[in-house]
Order: sequence, then C-alpha cells, then structure tokens
Amino acid sequence: MRSHPETPRVRTTVPSLLSFNEGDLADLEITDLAYGGAGIGRARGFVFLVRRALPGEAVRVRIVSRKPNYAEAEVVERLRPSPLALRPRCLSFAECGGCQWMNMAYEHQLDVKEGLVVEALERVGGLGEFALHRILRSPEIYHYRNKLELAFSEGPEGLTLGFHRVGSDKEIVDIPTCLIGTERMDEIARSARSLLADKRYGPAPEPEDGRQAPPGTRERDPRLLLKHLVVREGRRTGEVLVNLVTTPGHMPEERELARALMERCPYVVGVVRTIVHNERGSQGKQDRLLAGRERVRELLCGIRYDIAASAFFQVNTEQAETLYTRTRELALPRGRESVLDLYCGVGGLTLFLATRARRVTGVESSPEAVRCAGANASLNGVTNVRFVQAEARRFVRRLAATKKNYDVVTINPPRSGVHEDMIDSIPEIGPRRIVYVSCNPATLARDLSGLCSRGYCLTDVQPVDMFPHSFHVETIARLERTN
Repeated sequence: MRSHPETPRVRTTVPSLLSFNEGDLADLEITDLAYGGAGIGRARGFVFLVRRALPGEAVRVRIVSRKPNYAEAEVVERLRPSPLALRPRCLSFAECGGCQWMNMAYEHQLDVKEGLVVEALERVGGLGEFALHRILRSPEIYHYRNKLELAFSEGPEGLTLGFHRVGSDKEIVDIPTCLIGTERMDEIARSARSLLADKRYGPAPEPEDGRQAPPGTRERDPRLLLKHLVVREGRRTGEVLVNLVTTPGHMPEERELARALMERCPYVVGVVRTIVHNERGSQGKQDRLLAGRERVRELLCGIRYDIAASAFFQVNTEQAETLYTRTRELALPRGRESVLDLYCGVGGLTLFLATRARRVTGVESSPEAVRCAGANASLNGVTNVRFVQAEARRFVRRLAATKKNYDVVTINPPRSGVHEDMIDSIPEIGPRRIVYVSCNPATLARDLSGLCSRGYCLTDVQPVDMFPHSFHVETIARLERTN
C-alpha cells in the first residue's frame, strides 16, 4: 500500500521490542491499512495493527494482544488527525464492529481496496504481469444491503439485537438503526425486539420421568437459544423474508410469534426458523417454515430468482448486476461457449451466463440451493442449463477422469478459496479460459498462482466494490491457457 511521506514520523515511547507487553502504550504514525480494516503503524521495525486508525494519523495506542511479529492495539488518544478522516454518519460507529471505514471518504476506500488486491497478487501470489482495471464503485454506499444479519445477546438490561462490538467476538452492541441496511430491516428488528422482550428462549428442560416437556415450559439452562435475526429483502420486488436462527430447543408459540411479526410488518412474505446443531453452523442445519413462504423473490439483470432463507446470494443487488455483467464479458467474449460454473449457489451467475453461452453446468454442494437453482431455471424458461449437487472438487475430479471438457470454467468459492485438488484437476478438463470471482484477495492470489503454474496466464484483474464502508472487496480475475 502507498504510504504518506508528507507526514512526519512520530517518535515511539516504547524503547525496545522486548519490552512490548499487553497493556503497554506507544505513540505511532499510521502509514497504511491492512486487509481486515486495521491501520498499520511501526515502532523500531515492529508492526502494530490498530483498530479504527487511518493513514496519516498520529495516535497513542494500548496493546491489547501481543503476537511474535506484531501487536494488536486500540487507540487511547488521537494526537493528529488523518487527512483522510471524516465524521461518520452512523451514530454507533465508535462501538459497532459492522463497518470499519465509515470514517473515511468513499473515494479513498476505493483506492485502498484496489491497492489491497494488487498487494495480495504481487506479495502472496508472486503475480505481476496483468491488466488491472479500475475498481468499479457501488451505485449506492448507504442502505445498499439486501440482507442483514443481527446477533442476539442477553445482558443486564434484557435482550440485545445488533452487531459485535469493535474488537470483540462475544459482546453485542444494540443497534437502533443501520445505515447500510434498509428502513424495513430496522423496522423488523424493532418489532422482533418488542415481541421477544418478555421471553427467554433456551433448550427445554429434560423432564425427570423422560416424557416430553409440556409446551410453554420455561428453560432452566442459562444459554440463549436465539442466535441471529436474518432479514433478506428483494430490492426489486419489495418482498422480505425473515430468518430466525436458533440452537435446538423448544420455542413456545413460535408460529404465533411469526404471524405477529408479519402482522406488524405486512411486507414480510415469510418467517423461517433455522435450527443450527453445532457451534460453527456449517453442518446440521434444519429449516422450519413458521409462517408464509419459505423463499423471497428478487430480480437481477432481468432474471427472476427465488431465494431460500439459508441460500447464498449477493448482498448488494445493484452492484451484483455490475459484477455479473463484467464476469460475463470476461468469460464469454465470443458467446456460444460451454461453461462449468462452480459454487453456483441458487444459480445467480449461472442463469445470466446461460443468456450467452451454448450450455452451462452449475455445481453446488447445498441441496436447498440446488433446488432453488433448478426452480429458478424453470421460472425463467432457461433450458440450456443443468444443476448438479456435488462438492466442487470431487465433481471436477470425476470430470477429469472421464475426459469431459468445457470451454470456460467460472469459480466463485467461499472466502477459503478452492482446494488444491481442484487446482490440479481444472486444467485436465481443458478450459481455455478460467474466470475466478473472489471475496478474499489472499486466497485468490494463492489459487491464481497455482493455476498459473499449471499452464495458465493471468490476463485481467477487475476489483468490484460490493461492500462500501468495509474492508471487503470482490475481485474478478481472468486466466487464459498458454499452451
């Protein structure tokens, strides 16, 4: 990242590296921003990652976590303001961890994100020869999200519903309004707080005689059953789906609660309870329809999508159209290609690619997402697609074994990127072009480097800002076969 040489360096108050301990103070100049949102400062060669600090700013910090090669710190005093700083519009910004950069002008956010992508590709991937296209800005930078996930907590003052506090993975800050969500999301959150205020849901007690606990039995376990309130809004349709995520346990009058919420917010078309059977929530999910419909409808690039409560869909509707359009331009410059779309979700990109491709196969591991994808193809009368429920790397490995080829492979994996097995297998199915859509520059760089060592060349990199006021950045990368 670019530093700010016009600002003088501030002398640190810490005399040596060995004296750094949690709780110690140091005076720093912030020179860069790290992926994750923290400001970067250095004292005698030692790196500090400072929460809510901007380049050009001089700060006094307290070390909150000491690592072998760096320290995490929080600001205790701002000694000189950053030229990039502005007053955040959000009244909860100082304590809410939802947005990292609402105190920085949007144009500077774009510059930083583009720089983070380039830095990852060069430093992590060792990649330097490619066409970098200017980052595509979001049409809206406030109230742009079509999905908001709020966390439940319970404290001395009762039920809390909001986001994690800055620097904490446990404490929840109650948020009355969210500037990146919508007014309807705020209204639903207020209604949910009100309806749940006098209830305490948790795992039902086990009756001593082994019989099922009667309805309405109050729990004795202090753990809170409620985990998240997820609101998904169709920006082009006005429909809203509410998803109540809980741990297993008895919820007295859960259907009455859902109907009451729909009465208060008549634009809500359905309420779904998702029961998560483990802490990480990656396995053992069970969706239960409490009232109304189990899917919400959205329009994107002229295509209608029905989206289930737990299914993945891009959270910025307007910018998703830009993302899909640019991806199709890079993937299908001639049209009529055969395409393998990996990690296809509910078919968002798959169906859009099908408008130009000869045929498209979408691969997704989630059974519910595949059901949605098939229904969406039928809903739009798209006949040149098929969807397969499978783990992507195993499916590609089977294709390689059968020598079945595709002209183009598109990849849109989770933040962890793709498995090394798939990096080995993709070249064996013969695509002349690979287009990789990523939300994590580091894993993108790692995977692109692997593909470039297997007969491909990185030609184009297109950053896309899907998440204004956060450090997250989407990137589209195109690779062409060299041999």
